Amino acid sequence: MRCSYWAVFGGFNILADRWIYPLLDILSILAITGMAWWMAKAWLRGKRELALRFALLWAWVGVVFASLVRFTRVMAVSQGRLMFVAISAISVLGARGLASWATPRIRRWALLGVCVAFLIWAAVAPFRYIRPAYAKPPLLDESQVPTGIHRLDWVYSGVIRLIGVEIYPKTLKPGDKLHVRAYWQLLKSVEEDYSIFVHVWGRGGINPEGRYIASLDTYPGLGSWPTSLIPPGKVVADEYVIRIPPDAEAPATLTVEMGVYEYLGPSQYRNLAGVDAHGDPVTAGRAGYVALIPHRWPSVPPQATKVDYRFGDAIRLAAFEWADGLLRLYWQAEKRPDRDYTVFVHVLDETGKQVAVFDSMPMGGDFPTSFWPVGALVVDEHRLDLTGLEPGRYSVEIGLYSLDTMERLPATGPQGSIPDRAVKIAEFVIK
Repeated sequence: MRCSYWAVFGGFNILADRWIYPLLDILSILAITGMAWWMAKAWLRGKRELALRFALLWAWVGVVFASLVRFTRVMAVSQGRLMFVAISAISVLGARGLASWATPRIRRWALLGVCVAFLIWAAVAPFRYIRPAYAKPPLLDESQVPTGIHRLDWVYSGVIRLIGVEIYPKTLKPGDKLHVRAYWQLLKSVEEDYSIFVHVWGRGGINPEGRYIASLDTYPGLGSWPTSLIPPGKVVADEYVIRIPPDAEAPATLTVEMGVYEYLGPSQYRNLAGVDAHGDPVTAGRAGYVALIPHRWPSVPPQATKVDYRFGDAIRLAAFEWADGLLRLYWQAEKRPDRDYTVFVHVLDETGKQVAVFDSMPMGGDFPTSFWPVGALVVDEHRLDLTGLEPGRYSVEIGLYSLDTMERLPATGPQGSIPDRAVKIAEFVIK
């Protein structure tokens, strides 16, 4: 809130130099404490009418601030510039407070110096902050597109092509910023100004009936290169910065979805059909994936059964819980796995015969093993449908395998290698 009172430009997205805000904080503290000290002295020296006049200004500032607090609670947003209603009172109080720190001899010159500094800053701000932020990115030839990007070659309605993207960082936490750099090429002249969307989906991936966790809609060049102005064949390199909500569920795989549409009016739009390099429809524009990890990994709860089984050289089963068909596995990454592995859960009868099979990627695919950083503790739940099993005694075995090769990861426990690379972890009886 304090930043937007002093200086936040553009669409509430352009900040001044970071060092300026702490300096303004110090200035504000000096003004407030100086004003309080001056009013106390004025009151004690019998200048109570003058002190009350300034108290009236304080009251007005307080009323506006209380209104802003209420607005923030109702709307869940906070903007310091809404205090501008009281900016005249704030300026008078601030000037009086700062003046109280200076001797009478230099007081006028000190305030003049502060005013001149603010005037210079206001004159420089449009050129230092706003113009660079809204400068048109240069148009590129296709030969200038970096070779190391994730190539897509999606063509939308024969008009515009998404050559490829760079998405970084590959691992981030709730509240962090995700960067998507996209290379768009106009294929022919158009009169329409098409829009671009970038949707970030959390757990569950792209779901037409769900809701993405973050998004951005813009023209190419972040608005500076409408498609009607781009010469055919030229490429616009866009940089999209999207903040992940602080309350986003983690761990998870974040899916970056991209596409093109024509804005027709409020809540009205027409998506442009896309095809890939093979001519196949791009039904869901999955441009890439990144890992979202929590700020702190969970611990194994006390009620879980502690175990020590290793699968390959990267994954360890640290604990499990079993109750009424719900199997909860606690996986720990000792190294970063080099590929995505699938968990198999087998139910065996008393003779060792498989009577039920439940295979899935960890967390139902929401956080594949290739995204697990060193030290991660992943809580992986599997709901087993045991209906239809005959009465008897059963056991549950688990393990990991590669879906590409169907080869199981070697399993070792405290006693050494485990036959069949499958670990028996629980038993239950159906009566």
